[in-house]
Amino acid sequence: MGNFVWTGWDYLGEGAVAAARYNDHPRMFAPFPALTAGTPVIDITGHRQPQSYAYEIGWGLRDDPYIAVRPLTHAGEKMVASNWRMSDSVRSWTWPGHEGVGATVEVYAQVGATVELSLDGAVVGRATAGDDLCARFTLPYAPGVLEARTETGVDRLATEPDQTLGFDSDRDVLRPNGQDLAFVEVSSPGVDRDIRVTVDGAGSQQGFGSGNPITTQGYTTGVHSTFYGRAVAVVRAGAVPGEIRVTATATGGEVATTVITVEESQ
Repeated sequence: MGNFVWTGWDYLGEGAVAAARYNDHPRMFAPFPALTAGTPVIDITGHRQPQSYAYEIGWGLRDDPYIAVRPLTHAGEKMVASNWRMSDSVRSWTWPGHEGVGATVEVYAQVGATVELSLDGAVVGRATAGDDLCARFTLPYAPGVLEARTETGVDRLATEPDQTLGFDSDRDVLRPNGQDLAFVEVSSPGVDRDIRVTVDGAGSQQGFGSGNPITTQGYTTGVHSTFYGRAVAVVRAGAVPGEIRVTATATGGEVATTVITVEESQ
């Protein structure tokens, strides 16, 4: 009839109460370096997690299925059971160095729906979504395009180019009022690595971090590791028009730059 979610958006404190933890004993909270609660709906950077799409399907708000994958970086490890988290799956089919490793693919769909899963056009299995809104498949990992198909829709998840820095800002233009903020996603598919972000010009950096709930890295140093391929920088406009240049430098020397304009509203 309904569901109570604690909590929709991740938060600082109650260390790792809902985070995916492995090969550990059940306990209410985890000690240092647990940083956030690790709730599985929307992470602390504002990024929707796969569990939120399962809810969306269950509430009748989404017709298409949704593909998620249990992390191959934790293949063979046992996740600690949690009352808050249904799975540790993430939205990624990019696992370099894990070719041939058995991958668990979870496809969220309406209860009783028949799900057909294919990889690069070849059907790898059919399964029925259970009471937990999930159909599960196991297959050796290989780069390509996963496709899940039901009677009501289709979802696709492709391998991304490895180790390519990219930006995605929620705003390209800010007002010169000293308050406007842009949230700039820094993406680096594949193996997670440290990124240094610097901000020059007509603005400043307010923070930089990832959705990792268990980390010794804070949000104020300008250096943070990506978490499953992404981190977010918060950029604040200054008081005069101009351009803000955001530069990301990854371990290994790769550099990417994006520009945000600061101007008066027209």
